[in-house]
Amino acid sequence: MPILTRRLLFLLFLLSSFVFIEPSPFDIFFAFTLIFAIAAGHLHFSSRLTIVWILITLYVITSLVSLINADDLEIGLRFFGINLYLCILMLFISVLIDTYGYEPIEIIFKSITCSILISVILSLAGFFDVLPIRELIAPLDRLKGFFKDPNVFGPAVEVALMYVYYKINSTKAKRLRNIIIIIPLALAVLLAYSRAGWLALVLSLICYSFFITFQSRSKTAMLKFIFSVFGFIFIAGLSWIIADAAGLTELAKQRFALQSYDEDRFMVQRILFEKSFDYILGAGPGQSEVYLGTFYNNIEGSNSAQQTLLRIFFENGFPGALVFSLFLCYLCFLSLKISLSKWQFSGISAVVSSLFYGMLLCSIVVDTLHWRHFWVIAGMICGLYILYSRRNSTYEKTGMVV
Repeated sequence: MPILTRRLLFLLFLLSSFVFIEPSPFDIFFAFTLIFAIAAGHLHFSSRLTIVWILITLYVITSLVSLINADDLEIGLRFFGINLYLCILMLFISVLIDTYGYEPIEIIFKSITCSILISVILSLAGFFDVLPIRELIAPLDRLKGFFKDPNVFGPAVEVALMYVYYKINSTKAKRLRNIIIIIPLALAVLLAYSRAGWLALVLSLICYSFFITFQSRSKTAMLKFIFSVFGFIFIAGLSWIIADAAGLTELAKQRFALQSYDEDRFMVQRILFEKSFDYILGAGPGQSEVYLGTFYNNIEGSNSAQQTLLRIFFENGFPGALVFSLFLCYLCFLSLKISLSKWQFSGISAVVSSLFYGMLLCSIVVDTLHWRHFWVIAGMICGLYILYSRRNSTYEKTGMVV
């Protein structure tokens, strides 16, 4: 991988945790990185992702067609641009991996981890009043870092947490350092007080442990699985003790209970679902926020569908919801192929797939459509599948495992 491309990629994802303004520094720098990569002319486009390209193209088309029904065309065009941009981001990640192999994955994960760690340290310093930024990073006593919402911040931190957790389990090198790093990450997830984020982390850890055990099917793997379980319990327990000592667990206990605004959330989802049948081809990109914001602006979070497929059903219509559902199902299929097999990159495949399933869980109760890290993980699944297919093709031709 060319050194300039490597540095641009690392710098790009170093900006990924500072997205409280739109467009974010990440978005602006991505445009520059994309133009540079295309101009360099070394990118490969694999035919192994033909189905993904078709589904993404159809999704973009349904988003474009739905613009004819948009009540607010300006917002519709803006959100169409966002949808297109995120699809390009995903495809760009997969093409980078196709072109340069595993190296982009390692660079992206290391850069995201550095970015998240910087964000978490600054956020925790602000949360505990070491820095005068509490109103920025935790305005409602829920840590959101330099994101717009705690429900986005928590799962974003989990990307770094799962990668560090994988490093702890896969190599003895720098294990103590990684254990030290993972503690503030776990604490940040706790202090985000995102129930969806908590459940997503639990599911990701369970899936990761299952994949690692299934790949090996040995006593050593079982020991690693047991170590993973106890490691998770230790980290979660230590985070809880630290939070309890700081008097922060009361809010966590309250968050486990059904909240008053949950009923409003379910009502909003029911209203949006019923209204969706008025738009066969969709109401247009971003129009769910326009509709809900206009009629239910007195309800907390009412301008958000709080459910990914429901939002797509309303905005892109039945065709868009069908295409996107097929896209998610196909990604699940690819993720299982790369995670249930023992191959050169099976470990990182388990991490990426586990994160994807955690985000899918979040999408049931949170609108994840415009999460940058969701599309990055989707791109990694596609890229890893290319490497997996290429490895199998090489084995069939030469009889050698590469």
